[in-house]
Amino acid sequence: MSLDETLLKLNTLKDSLQEFDENDLSELSGINPIEMYKFQEWWVSLSELQKLNLIQKINRIAEENFELEFYEILYFTLRDVSPDIRKESLNGLWECEDYRIGDAASEILLEDKEESVRIEASKLLRNFCYLIKNGKILGRISEKIVNSTNFVLTNTSMDSELWRRTLESTACFNTESINHHINDAYNSQDIMLTSSAIYAMGETDNINWLNTVITETYNDLPEIRYESAIALGKLGNESVLPNIKELLNDEDIEVQNCAIESLGIIGGPIAKKMLLSLPSDLPEIKESLELALENLES
Repeated sequence: MSLDETLLKLNTLKDSLQEFDENDLSELSGINPIEMYKFQEWWVSLSELQKLNLIQKINRIAEENFELEFYEILYFTLRDVSPDIRKESLNGLWECEDYRIGDAASEILLEDKEESVRIEASKLLRNFCYLIKNGKILGRISEKIVNSTNFVLTNTSMDSELWRRTLESTACFNTESINHHINDAYNSQDIMLTSSAIYAMGETDNINWLNTVITETYNDLPEIRYESAIALGKLGNESVLPNIKELLNDEDIEVQNCAIESLGIIGGPIAKKMLLSLPSDLPEIKESLELALENLES
C-alpha cells in the first residue's frame, strides 16, 4: 500500500471517530524524509487525542515487531505542542542511534518547559552517552550532549528526578566529576538518590565502587538491594558469585530476578550451573532465567 493510500484509509478512520488500526499504522514504518511532508500535512488534521493514540500504537507495534521502525515520524512529533506527545515520542526512540535524535534530545533537556518531558529526554540520552563513550558519535553533537547533561548536573537540585536521571545516563563516562556526584548522592540519606547512585556505580565500570555495592546487597530496603544486584553483574566477576547466590534467595522477587540477570552478564561455567539449578517452571523468574541463559550462549 502506498503512503497516499495509507493516509487515505487512516483519514477514513479518523473521520468516523474509529481508533487507528495497528495493521494500517504498520504501513507507516520506514517512511523516508521525502515522504514526511505528506504525513505532516495529515498530522495537523488530527485532534490531540488522535495524535497521542497514534504515537502510542506505533510505539507498541514497533516493540512487538523489531523489523518496524517509525523514527522519522517520532523525530517530527518531538516538536508537538502537547507534552504528552513529546514524552511518548521520546519513549519510542530509545533504540535509535541517529545523531539527530541525540541532538534534539539534548535541546529538549535544556529548553522544554515541561519537567516530565526533560526527564524523558535525559533517560533517552543514556544510549547516546554510551555511543559517545564508544566513539560512535563525535564532534559537535557529542560536545552538545555532554554540555547539556553537565549543565543539568551542575545547575539542577540534586534531589530532583531530572538530576537523578541525568546522573544515571551520564555515569558511563566515569569522570572525576561524575564519581563525585555519585558519592554525594550515595551519602545524601535520601533513598531515591541512594538508589540512583548505586545504579550509576554499576554504569561507571569503575571497580572502586564494588565493595560499596556488595555492602548494599545487605540493605534492609528491597529497592536498594535491587539496584545492588544489577550493579554486581556490571562491576563484578566470578568473585561476586557467592553474593549473587544469596540474592537468589532474597525475599523480594524483583531482587531475585536482578540476581539472575547478573549471572547472565557475568557468565562462565559456575554462573551457568547456578542458573540451571534454578526451577525453570516458576512464572515469577521464568522470563529472566530464559534471558540470562540466552546471554550465556550469545
